[in-house]
Amino acid sequence: MHGRHCRLEKERHVRYAQMFKAGEVSVIEGEIQAAEVKLMDRWDELNDYVSHMQGCERHKIMAGCYVQWRARRIFNYRREADLLFRGQNPYK
Repeated sequence: MHGRHCRLEKERHVRYAQMFKAGEVSVIEGEIQAAEVKLMDRWDELNDYVSHMQGCERHKIMAGCYVQWRARRIFNYRREADLLFRGQNPYK
């Protein structure tokens, strides 16, 4: 699961770097905002469910990793948006 997410993030990073060079900052900002909204959707419900999850230990660990991945993505989207807002390149 982590490998898949990392590969997708690298691909997104390369695509956004090309878009940034082409001056398509507003498109990037729109995609970042839409992705962040999607990740934040039902965040409290997901976090509550995972923290009280019943089941085998392996499933609990994987669910916890999923929540951490979503939190990390939200943080990174906000960091990217902040750098773009200041006119800086977050894709160096």
